[in-house]
Parts: sequence; C-alpha cells; structure tokens
Amino acid sequence: MTVLARLADAFARFTVPAVVPECVECRVPMALRREDAVGTFVVEQVYACDRCGRHVTRVQPWAIPD
Repeated sequence: MTVLARLADAFARFTVPAVVPECVECRVPMALRREDAVGTFVVEQVYACDRCGRHVTRVQPWAIPD
C-alpha cells in the first residue's frame, strides 16, 4: 500500500504544470531552453529570457521519497 501511495504522489507531481520563472529584469515568463538529466533522479532545467537574454538554471528532484 505504501508503494502505491508513493507512486500516486509521483504521478501527481508529473501531471502538475511546471511553474515557469519570470525574468527579474523584464518581468516576462522565461522560455525553457534545455532540460538534462543529472544523475538518476535529478533534472536540470535552463531557462532564458527572450527579451534581455538572462539565463536561470533550476534543479528539479524527481526521486520518490522513502
């Protein structure tokens, strides 16, 4: 039962739309430029602003907690 609950939580995280960061200078949503797997359960996302060119890197853990 515990495994099923963990899988349900993981599925819920995958179905929630990702929050796109806003550029601190322009106040517009940034565009996802690259998404790479780092290790087994971590995803690194690189966002860029189309107006000013500012970049933001965000790390998302996708591991199922024990």
